[in-house]
Amino acid sequence: MTYYVLPSSPSKVSWLNEDEKLVLDNKLQSISTLDDLSVSQSTQVWQVLTSPKVWAFAIMFLGIVTPAYATSFYTPAIIAKMGYSTLDSNLLSSPISLFSFVCIIFNGWHADKTKERGWHFIIPCTVGCLGFLSLSISTYFEEHGVSYGSMYFVTAGTATCIPIVLSWLTNSLQGFLSFYLFLFYLFFFFFFFFFLSFFLLISFCSITFNQLIN
Repeated sequence: MTYYVLPSSPSKVSWLNEDEKLVLDNKLQSISTLDDLSVSQSTQVWQVLTSPKVWAFAIMFLGIVTPAYATSFYTPAIIAKMGYSTLDSNLLSSPISLFSFVCIIFNGWHADKTKERGWHFIIPCTVGCLGFLSLSISTYFEEHGVSYGSMYFVTAGTATCIPIVLSWLTNSLQGFLSFYLFLFYLFFFFFFFFFLSFFLLISFCSITFNQLIN
């Protein structure tokens, strides 16, 4: 469906006038010439893979995606530990996901409107960390209402950061070669470290929650 709906270039869309098409075509052309053709591809690959900026984005992305996925997978199980049935646990998970969706849309919209990324990443991360802290403490003292409320901050805080990181890197990395090499590099390490850290985190959470509840 994307093949028929998504245009291959700005010149082929119907909702832009000729001046807008020309501006976007020139912009894409200028980006494609940012790669230094006088430098060999192997040298450019090495420059990208050793770039501190690439490492910073990789760490940011992996650091936020791992807890976001772990939380989304385990939300019904965490709620079930509060004494709810399987059906009720899944139903109670729905408002958390809806709240996260609203936060993602609002945070992304506001980041684009203000042309700012850093604080739109730092603030949700802080909210997510405080949510994890509150969830751990309230679970220990069996304050189920506080635990359920903390899940809103945990899920929204972690999930909201993902589109900010992805848009931030597209604004920061110039040149098609650097961008595509970064994506290859990122997702290669993502699949390795994500699954490793995911299983470690799941094991830790399972042991911790079983000890606290039992």
